[in-house]
Amino acid sequence: MIWFAVFIYVLLMAALIWIWVDIIRLFVNQEFRKCPPLVPSFGKQKKIMIGRIDAQLQKSERPFNVLDPGCGTGTLLIELARKHPQHRFVGIEWNRFTAAVAAFRTRKLTNVQIIRRDMFDCSFKDFDIIACFLMQPLMERFGQKLKTDGSKGTVVYSNSFYIPGFRADEIIEVKGFYKFNNIYVYRIPQAYTFSSD
Repeated sequence: MIWFAVFIYVLLMAALIWIWVDIIRLFVNQEFRKCPPLVPSFGKQKKIMIGRIDAQLQKSERPFNVLDPGCGTGTLLIELARKHPQHRFVGIEWNRFTAAVAAFRTRKLTNVQIIRRDMFDCSFKDFDIIACFLMQPLMERFGQKLKTDGSKGTVVYSNSFYIPGFRADEIIEVKGFYKFNNIYVYRIPQAYTFSSD
């Protein structure tokens, strides 16, 4: 039994080191920033984001289109899609293996589509909600994508990372152990068309 516990501990430590190596590469390697690594979302932020989106979907009087760019293994999409079969959910993931896992996990959900591409090569138009957990080095490019390809009225939920030059409609502060604890809520196009006066 003790060997199993040691194995799990070593496995978790290796995963943690791998994640932080990728995070460091994001900040020092410009080429690596084009596509973020898989860093699973977790904790209170994720639960709060799902809860807020869930509430918005419940109030909607028509089917919504929800986008998760950089969806990873599709956890956020799965939880929401199961509760809201009348809405459409799209996940974009550039990593072949991760996208395959997401596609497999959502295979029985007819209202979910997984696309294996670079999110910046896909259209953000016609989505009512965009929910993302990216990395700060990617957020400026993400903001430019929203300016040129976002739809009026879209609500953007960003887990932990802000969009430079955008004004958040709401900042939800989440107390926790980790440094990045905010959820940023933006409305398009108000987030980038505000007056500085």
